[in-house]
Amino acid sequence: MGQPLNADQEAMLAHAEQTEQMALMLDGTIAFDPSVFQGMMMTALGPVGAPFAAAFTAAITNQHINAHEVAAALHAHAEATRESALEYETTDDLNAAELAADQHLAEELGDQLDSVKSEADKFEPFKEGPLDGKDPDRPGDPSRGRGDQGPMPGSAHKDAEYHVGSPQRPDMTGLLDDSYEYGSKESNLADEASWAKWGAMNEGAKLLRPDLDDATRMYSHFRENSGTPMKFDYETAYKEDSSIRANVNEKIAEAQRAAESLVRNGNTSFSMTGGVNAEGHYPATEDWKKTIGAYYQWASADVRVDGNQVTMEVTVHAEDRYNFNKGGAADMDSGTPDSVNGRFEEIGWAKPFDTSGELTRTVTWTLGEAPNATVSSGSEPERSRDPENEPSQPR
Repeated sequence: MGQPLNADQEAMLAHAEQTEQMALMLDGTIAFDPSVFQGMMMTALGPVGAPFAAAFTAAITNQHINAHEVAAALHAHAEATRESALEYETTDDLNAAELAADQHLAEELGDQLDSVKSEADKFEPFKEGPLDGKDPDRPGDPSRGRGDQGPMPGSAHKDAEYHVGSPQRPDMTGLLDDSYEYGSKESNLADEASWAKWGAMNEGAKLLRPDLDDATRMYSHFRENSGTPMKFDYETAYKEDSSIRANVNEKIAEAQRAAESLVRNGNTSFSMTGGVNAEGHYPATEDWKKTIGAYYQWASADVRVDGNQVTMEVTVHAEDRYNFNKGGAADMDSGTPDSVNGRFEEIGWAKPFDTSGELTRTVTWTLGEAPNATVSSGSEPERSRDPENEPSQPR
């Protein structure tokens, strides 16, 4: 009779059994349940499984990966795990054996799955490249979607010009152009694999990253290939992101200065509209970096004067182009090149589109004292995605 198993060996055998159950689910021996499969993968495969369980499950469910081939690999992985549990006794040896078995599994599943594994923990299936090939030490042009950096925080703000009149969108010719030519190239088999991977990544992020709801919605629309304009919730962006909040507040202050100038020129009750500026602060939260990134703002307002009191109802308009960029652009978090998703534009599978949002505030101040204005704003945010707003919590 052999030696009794230690705790590490027992845990490893349980690990093997869980892996075997996944294999049986994929080869049709037992019913396939996506939610159960995902949970089993997260617990059974440990470091290999947890980071990409959602994306992998989505790929299997959508038949982007051959289930029978994966089942064979999982059967082999389970057997290797059992053999390691019975052969080794020390924790170090067991860990080394398990690492080797995990590596074998990744190799068996092939390049596509290995790519999903390496990327999924970053959850970057969205607009890539916050720098978008721009020099991070100088202001950029936010014309090409999320990535172009725009004026850096702390850069000098140059007021837009305002004139009396109803709201009028400024001329943005040349500001919202695309970097990749849509439908200019032919697709190939590698594109099929890449398309499947990024689709699975997006579905995985929807499941595991609800804080990226705005970003996943935009990326999904990009893949829908319609090119129709989309609205984003600028009010929510203002509540959730300190940098966007700073951009809006600066634009309101700019409108106040313009209103004061027009009042001193004899106007007492009037509408006004202003020119366009690149935003001065890049979004702070991951969701809004991916949703709009660098973008443009302009403002329109109704102003009335009662004695020395000025009241202004101002609307701040935000505009962006959701697309990807050439010039060595890459995502600042994952390092994924913009060319990965730009390729989908070139082959005509995904289409860039214009995005916009707006919010309105009522501002009251004493003439000559605009910095002391009272702003009537919306409610406080119900949740926070901004590290500056997030309270410290024990883990």
